Amino acid sequence: MRIWKCDSNWGGTRVLDLFIDYRCVFFGTDVDKVGHYWEVKPDDLIAISRGTRIVAIAEARTPFMRLTDMSRRVIVPRVIREQFDNTDVDPVGCEISDVCWLNEPIVNGKSQSRFFELGVGYDEVKAAWEAFKSTPKDYCFDIKTRTASLCGESDSIFCSEQNRYVIPVYQRPYAWGEDQIGRLLWDIKEAFDRQDKMFVGTIQVSAPIKIDDDKNSFHLIDGQQRLSTLLILLNILGVDYTGKLRTVVNKGAAQQCWDDYCDWADGKSVSKEAVAVNAYIHAALYIRSWLDDLRKEQEFDEVALCEFVKSELRFVVIETQAGISKTLEIFNVINTAGMDLNASDIFKIRFFEYLSRDGMDDNLFQQISDCYRQIEDRNRSLGMHVIGMDDVLACFQRVIVAKFGMNAETYSMSSSQFFEHLFDYLNNGKKWPGFHDALRIQLDIADLQNVVRIMLKLDAMRRGNSRLRVSCNFLNATRYGWYAKHMLAAACYFGILSEDDVDGMAAFNERLFKKLVPASIGFSKVVNSIRTSKLLELLRKLATGNADNVDSHFSTDWGANGYSEASLVESGLNQEIAWVAPWKNLLCRMVEYLVTLNDAGNGKHGMEEADWHELDERLFHTSFDIEHIQSYTDADNAEEVRGVWGAELNSLGNLSLLEFDINRSIQNEKYDEKCEAYRNSKYKTLHKVIKENSEWSKSSAVARREQLSGMIKEYLASI
Repeated sequence: MRIWKCDSNWGGTRVLDLFIDYRCVFFGTDVDKVGHYWEVKPDDLIAISRGTRIVAIAEARTPFMRLTDMSRRVIVPRVIREQFDNTDVDPVGCEISDVCWLNEPIVNGKSQSRFFELGVGYDEVKAAWEAFKSTPKDYCFDIKTRTASLCGESDSIFCSEQNRYVIPVYQRPYAWGEDQIGRLLWDIKEAFDRQDKMFVGTIQVSAPIKIDDDKNSFHLIDGQQRLSTLLILLNILGVDYTGKLRTVVNKGAAQQCWDDYCDWADGKSVSKEAVAVNAYIHAALYIRSWLDDLRKEQEFDEVALCEFVKSELRFVVIETQAGISKTLEIFNVINTAGMDLNASDIFKIRFFEYLSRDGMDDNLFQQISDCYRQIEDRNRSLGMHVIGMDDVLACFQRVIVAKFGMNAETYSMSSSQFFEHLFDYLNNGKKWPGFHDALRIQLDIADLQNVVRIMLKLDAMRRGNSRLRVSCNFLNATRYGWYAKHMLAAACYFGILSEDDVDGMAAFNERLFKKLVPASIGFSKVVNSIRTSKLLELLRKLATGNADNVDSHFSTDWGANGYSEASLVESGLNQEIAWVAPWKNLLCRMVEYLVTLNDAGNGKHGMEEADWHELDERLFHTSFDIEHIQSYTDADNAEEVRGVWGAELNSLGNLSLLEFDINRSIQNEKYDEKCEAYRNSKYKTLHKVIKENSEWSKSSAVARREQLSGMIKEYLASI
């Protein structure tokens, strides 16, 4: 391992904070003669120095290259480029890993040298780096709290030259609109009018990094929306602290927005396109308008308002020393004024923490964020929420469980709990039941990207193919819909199905549906052996990538608790189903489906896209009731009817789908009176009933039950 010293002083300006924030190092004086920088290789160490003192260590992620070349490869923030704008040299630099800050600097000679291979101090630097790498991220944990104003006092948030704040890569961009800004401004105005100190909320920051003897840098974990807004307000009131805030969100794009705001506020030229999308400028325009309204008040004192904002707003500053996971845990406990982190927000950050365990890499975070953006773009383009990251994470969970042969416990739990426990183990070594061998799991950003791509493609295919949509909806209608929901995506992920084979996908769904019907109608609740044996085993078969393995699993009997498939179907078709919604809804939909196929002639092959679309609307997007053809509460003599009919009254033969409004209109009328209403129904089952039965009796219901049972058994057997 080679170690190279790189100084952080540029023309009298110390830029160590830029190196640490943006994870890159540069030097620029006589670069062709300095230190053999071209010999630096990825994984070499960079000892970052202030003069003779080594204050931080990082790992080189790239070879050294010219700034112009690096700008083509990654976004180099303007705040870094400007350090070299007034020079004649094209500096060189490289990307670096997460930075190890040394509590005690290591003294080294050659204070005037910009760059050289380290000799003296080599062993100390290497030992410090190895200790940093071997320490668990959340090993150190501490919380300190204090109250502070914005400006002026020695412990204020923006005191003199001491404190600078960086919005870390995993944060959201600035997003406050007029509602949030307006509430804050009018709360300030009311407190100002009363001359009362105002509590603004909590600010959560990281432990300080001592950039220089008189300068600290903090990661701003919670409070960026409020602080950014207050900085803009002060800026408009003539107090400029904008240089104290920096953001590394979105690979420098968010910093560009902040820089554009600062230029705009200074009267410099900013393009109309940049202004149109800049949330900071929009906030400033709103604040200016608000102040203009106040200036119309005769007693308004703008200078006094500025002093009030600087000194009388009070914050509780919570300083946390912890890794990302523990920091998020603290944030979720104290967050009251901002937006809660949901399970997908937490996944994004903890997945990033896992992928960047050898050093933070902004490009990785951007790739993760791009997966989220693709989902958001799809929903936005359709004008509705059709797929969410929660769906993606549930599918990703299934893929991981299958790929690494995880146990039934991990398959059954929610995706939020699964990833919480998984990352607790992978990132922090915390052991949870069911994850005892999780350290063998190796995840990659490509895994998530593939899941997102497949799910977006499947969603588009479902929208464009009603037969596939019907098969998906039927699968979800079983008792095991949640556990089977992402089997199709897993089959595509592992190559069992072609991503373009719509008919193959529909057939796969239908095969799985047929295997789940017996347990869905034969038991009154989810049966463990189906969920944790049959379905989990299918998932594992998919992971082999061998279609024959999947076929062989489908050909086995999916009975449960000592009952075969045939016996479960037999009992399910001949029992009272009216009081168990999953039974009656599933079976009555199946009857309508099979009657529709029979009417089409040539079964599925006789159905066009328009026919499938209409069937999908009828079965899954129409408000229906389950109609008792012979009313359970007969208008004339309900007790006598129940005595004669017995269990048959609530069995399949006497039940059918019927539109909600039609069912309410006929109430408990006799069969011949109901028939007029049935003729207005779109359900083919009822048209078949009135066509074949001029009157309705118990024997009619028995005959119909036997006929429908035979049709369903024949369908289920045709795997």
